Amino acid sequence: MSSLAAIIRAARRRGIQGVAITDHDIFHGQGGISCLSGMKIIWGQEVSTKEGELIGLFLNRTIPSGLSPEETIDAIRGQGGVTYLPHPYKKGGKSWTLETLERIGGGLDVVEVYNGRLLDQEANRAAVRLAEDLGVLQGAGSDAHTPWEVGRAFVEMAEFDSPATFLHGLRNAKIFGRPPSISARILLNRFSRKFWRYLLLTLEQHPFLKKLWLPF
Repeated sequence: MSSLAAIIRAARRRGIQGVAITDHDIFHGQGGISCLSGMKIIWGQEVSTKEGELIGLFLNRTIPSGLSPEETIDAIRGQGGVTYLPHPYKKGGKSWTLETLERIGGGLDVVEVYNGRLLDQEANRAAVRLAEDLGVLQGAGSDAHTPWEVGRAFVEMAEFDSPATFLHGLRNAKIFGRPPSISARILLNRFSRKFWRYLLLTLEQHPFLKKLWLPF
């Protein structure tokens, strides 16, 4: 995992004013929303359900993995959080079925219609159609596994300070994103990410390198 300091630096250099921190099945955070080093931070978690992955935003504590999608949605809502469906048509791992997506659609606040790590842009276009069919708000995420990927997708929206104002702001938001290159995905695949993360975390502590313009 990239350090929070590196994520904040990368976001600031890309003109981003807020980020959501959502690690896989682990909750890192102070709860809800906070401001660190001038950066707005939404604390959340990407939760592995029995049928696919769901993100809870504005959380205060860990949500266990392995629950049904409905149980996960209830757990997110129980904390006053926002239910966010990431990369609904991502290939590999547990994949959502259309039947399940239609079943849980009423419990979703946001569908991610642009994922910054997907090579298959048809998957992003299909997500737009899904959000429209379900009648839910649309969002986007870099899905950044390294600081280099921060800002690959982002949302331009009004200021917010709570789940309610966040959802209100998404109604008139603009979504931006650019697809990753195949070479970048190969470089940052699951087999090499541990090495790159270790290197990035080591370099960012170097007193001289910290002063340079680096992508982390």
